[in-house]
Amino acid sequence: MAADRHIRQTIVAVATQTSGWGNAIANDGTFQIVNAIAGTIRVEPTVTSNQFNYYAAAGIMDSQTRKYIESTTGLKTISYDFIVNLNTVAPHFAGAFLESTEDLIIAPKLKTYTPVDTVVDFASLTDPTSDDTALHTIAISNIAASDGIKLEDAIVESLTITADNTASGTDMLWRGSVTWIGRVMTDSVNLSGATFTALPTADYIKSGDCTLNMTIGATDLSDTCWRRFTFNYNNNTAPDCMTTDGKAGQYKIAPEITIEVDIPYNTTSFAVLDNYVDGDNIAFDFGNGNPAATEAGKFDFEYGELTASPYEYEGDYHAIRVSARMLSNAGSWNAAAFSHADGTTWNYK
Repeated sequence: MAADRHIRQTIVAVATQTSGWGNAIANDGTFQIVNAIAGTIRVEPTVTSNQFNYYAAAGIMDSQTRKYIESTTGLKTISYDFIVNLNTVAPHFAGAFLESTEDLIIAPKLKTYTPVDTVVDFASLTDPTSDDTALHTIAISNIAASDGIKLEDAIVESLTITADNTASGTDMLWRGSVTWIGRVMTDSVNLSGATFTALPTADYIKSGDCTLNMTIGATDLSDTCWRRFTFNYNNNTAPDCMTTDGKAGQYKIAPEITIEVDIPYNTTSFAVLDNYVDGDNIAFDFGNGNPAATEAGKFDFEYGELTASPYEYEGDYHAIRVSARMLSNAGSWNAAAFSHADGTTWNYK
């Protein structure tokens, strides 16, 4: 009898598709292992089971003879939680924001990510070093050579980054949760010939090292005390232009960016309630340093709107919860809406 497989024997790895749409990284290609947390990996091949509504000669209940199984047209997903390591986080932001730049020459190889604000012709992508947008191949490798899984032409469907300034131990490190979505998933793949680049030196972001600067209308919350920070990016991807073999020939996206920040209720922050009533603009930056100068990570958004009343409680204390949807300025975003440096090459533009 074969031995069971432990969750720590499974790795998740990512590679940039250097030839674009329809050109997944081969089974013997090179993949970068990412910091997926054991036990959080989920695979959804999107299988649809229907029954033909035929006459009832076979009975009135669902029948084997009327069954129809289809697993081609739906988009497939791989999701996992991870600890944000600056040296392996790049594809998660590139796959979500869909517009990235990378300094391939000057250390520490700064990467910047801008929310895409135009219709992307994914099917025409050919070269990530010239296109703004990069596609990725996601690989899951288990202990056996033939039970690998690959997701092709993948972008990020949803990305959540959380930081908790009240936590301790590993819980104080930035955490991520990602769902990759693609049009082709292959299982029982033999990845024994693939090269899986080991995790580079850990370069985590500690919540306690991070500074929050936020302005809402006339309320200045520079270098304000903060408790929890959550960033969420959703692309709301749908298949389009189905090919003759039933696969998606294109993606349609409808991106949305939201944040949620918990801060203390004090003589300055109480004014956020007035800002919410007045519909004032919110701008913020949040991170642990200047990525252009050192290995750090930083969010920087200039426009947004509050989406819920900030009046909250935390135990016996009043609190302010800033819930906001980030907005462009006439189609323009800060080119470094998120930036980081990692010393690693990902073959982005």
